[in-house]
Amino acid sequence: RFRLLVSNMPEGAEWQDLKDFALQKGFEVTYANVFQRENNGTGVLDLATEEELNKALEELNGLDFKGNPIVLEKDPNPPPLR
Repeated sequence: RFRLLVSNMPEGAEWQDLKDFALQKGFEVTYANVFQRENNGTGVLDLATEEELNKALEELNGLDFKGNPIVLEKDPNPPPLR
């Protein structure tokens, strides 16, 4: 999997918001999730290829996401595909 860890999302952000944000920027998203239980503005974004992941790190990191500068980092231990 090509997974980014996402942080600094605003309270109330949903997985669909995160997915739409990346799709609107031209990225092929295979999975998105916002961790609601933690309520700390974190989540994950899976992309189709390693090239997409690296491009997203460069282009999306620090961009405004619903009023907050989004923070992205490569997941060092993504879960295996099922």
